Amino acid sequence: MTLKNPLQMNDWPIKQFLLLVFYFQLVWLLLVGLDVLDFHLPLLRPLFSFIVLSFLPGYLFLRILRLHQLGSATSLLYATGLSIASLMFIGLFLSVISPLFGISTPISLVPLTVTFNLFILFLALLAYLRDRDFQAPEFLHLEELTSPVLLFLFLLPIMAILGTYLLNLYGNNTLQMLLLLVLAIFPLLTLKWVEGKFYPLVIFVLSLSVLLHTSLVSSYVWGPDLNAELIVANFVVKTSLWNFSIFGDYNAMLSVVLLAPIYSILSQLSLVWIFKIIYPVLFSLVPVGLYVVYHKFTGQQRVAFVACIFFITINAFFNTLAATARQEIAEIFLVLILMMVLEDRIKNSQTYLLLLLIFGFSLVVSHYGVTWIFLLIIGLSIPILLILNYLPARFRIKHQGFKNFRIVNLVFPLFLLFIALTWYILVTDSSIFINISSMVISIITSITDIITQDTSQGLYYLQSNLPYFQSLERYMYLLCDVLITVGILRLIWDHDLKLNSEYKALSMASFLVLVLGIVMPYFSAALNIDRLFHINLFFLAVFFVTGFLYSIKGLNWLLKKISGSRTWSLSLKNSFYLIAVFLMVFSLFNTAFIYQVFDQPKLGRFALDNGQDFYVVNNQEIGATEWYKENSDPQLKIYADSYKSVSLENMVYLNSTPPDFVFLTTAYSSTDSQVIEATAVQIEDPNSIYGNSYFFLGTYDLKNKKLLARGDNDVLYVPYQEFTSQLIKLYDNGGSWILKGIGD
Repeated sequence: MTLKNPLQMNDWPIKQFLLLVFYFQLVWLLLVGLDVLDFHLPLLRPLFSFIVLSFLPGYLFLRILRLHQLGSATSLLYATGLSIASLMFIGLFLSVISPLFGISTPISLVPLTVTFNLFILFLALLAYLRDRDFQAPEFLHLEELTSPVLLFLFLLPIMAILGTYLLNLYGNNTLQMLLLLVLAIFPLLTLKWVEGKFYPLVIFVLSLSVLLHTSLVSSYVWGPDLNAELIVANFVVKTSLWNFSIFGDYNAMLSVVLLAPIYSILSQLSLVWIFKIIYPVLFSLVPVGLYVVYHKFTGQQRVAFVACIFFITINAFFNTLAATARQEIAEIFLVLILMMVLEDRIKNSQTYLLLLLIFGFSLVVSHYGVTWIFLLIIGLSIPILLILNYLPARFRIKHQGFKNFRIVNLVFPLFLLFIALTWYILVTDSSIFINISSMVISIITSITDIITQDTSQGLYYLQSNLPYFQSLERYMYLLCDVLITVGILRLIWDHDLKLNSEYKALSMASFLVLVLGIVMPYFSAALNIDRLFHINLFFLAVFFVTGFLYSIKGLNWLLKKISGSRTWSLSLKNSFYLIAVFLMVFSLFNTAFIYQVFDQPKLGRFALDNGQDFYVVNNQEIGATEWYKENSDPQLKIYADSYKSVSLENMVYLNSTPPDFVFLTTAYSSTDSQVIEATAVQIEDPNSIYGNSYFFLGTYDLKNKKLLARGDNDVLYVPYQEFTSQLIKLYDNGGSWILKGIGD
């Protein structure tokens, strides 16, 4: 049985294509109308809203631009990126234009619905006028999707949903453990039994499953970044307006202040679940885009597949990024730009330039950190190319001038830099620019402290004393770094490799940035070493695989020299199986599976143990916060430990007009907040602060009789038995307490 491929509906006959567009549009409008009339059909409106908002504008753009026969993965990625960009631009347009027409609530249901539907109709008309004669539909053979391996694959996201449900409600991690074991083994099964054309599908499902196993933990958002992002997005939803006159880093990121509210308002899904479900689904497309990049770069499906598995296995992918919504969206545009670097099917230069400018602008307004790192990589690529041209021919990267490159030239980085400086200076009142300048000054003034633990976050990680299992994991990361280095050295040494010159230059520059993150003072700490490593893996993950294969090739050569035969040589096929086995073990460490089995500390990896102390709140802690909001004196401060103060502050300010400090990246260190992060000194001397204040204790605090607090140089756990006698208990639900001082 065959079916026209919906992922390539830009290749369908125009009438069938437009009928499908109008069908989804009308069903979505009907569901919106029923909700307005207070007749609700659960799940249908969020589902249709997601499809209509995330894909239809993009596929219409592909028809308008006459982009065809790109393949399923590429078509889907381009359509998704263009759709997300369209939503942000619509929100920006309404925010700027609406006040001129006396519309005070542009980011609300009626203006958004009318504008979006008029936008879709306009795109549909253009698509018909420009592309009505093309038709070359691709067909899916449904029987190929019903193989036992693929059917089992489709169960993994369901396992992730049920596993987090059991963990949240009953504290049972059995299904979570089983899921992580399957996720670790599945790449090996894929190499053995799945055809290469299904690799993108496997990558997407594995990515989504591993993201959901963390994002769905707790019924509330977790992580300091996501808590702040929720506040600024919710402020837009509550006021039905994006107030760009409120300066601050978070408020300048359209990926949070406009995209999330638009999804929430039009789908009637709360912002919490937009961040916990919709954003991870969209972010799961990033590894698929990387598969397209790596496949085009190397020409080998297995190399590209294993590189993507390595990318999603890294802890930062499903722990750090799952709690940084604006970076999730920014990385979609980053991978789209890299796809454009290797794109050879877009012949029209104007179309190519338009897409590049759209994705570049969208990257800038999505996340400042990713933008600056990307600009740094492009900037370093240019001198690398110039320097290599002065070396012997073996080391040169063959190219025909910078004008023939897509992004490693003067035009594209200057465009990005101009947009970034203009946007960040005007919309953030230069706060982002000031932060970057401060970081550069810190690096320059501390240049004599190069390669020291005190100033280098990366070096601190490499040299710090760790328990046995954490040391093993660190050695595995070091091995990955060594293999990436081998891959890069081979890239430099072997000039006969017929690889894209521009991507080679970007990869070398990215490797240099990674080295700088280890040795340069304060460099990696500005973004966090985990995020820096993750971003550079966009360029370097493929070299982990090529370095691994080249190392095995060298080992085969050495064994042949020693034994005089090929008896002990490892074939290319078995080499891939060996990499998959390594990644299986590596995955079990990164997901904390090994730590859970051997009952070891998990360092903030909480998805298998809801008793971990982290930026996560359970239902009892949420209940205590709600009681506090209803019964407390708002003039008094409330103290909490380093983790709970973040979530507590978020919930306190969520449904009220937040003060200005909330919009800044320094929100949680501000003394203007009603919520205060208690220090170790304050906990040890309760009489100094608790005379007329509240104190919040969470489940971990109560069970372990200690609080995480900030000391002079680091955070540490401080026993609290002594100071509870200075406070009276106002609220106790068995998992959380609210205490209050008894007076001066």
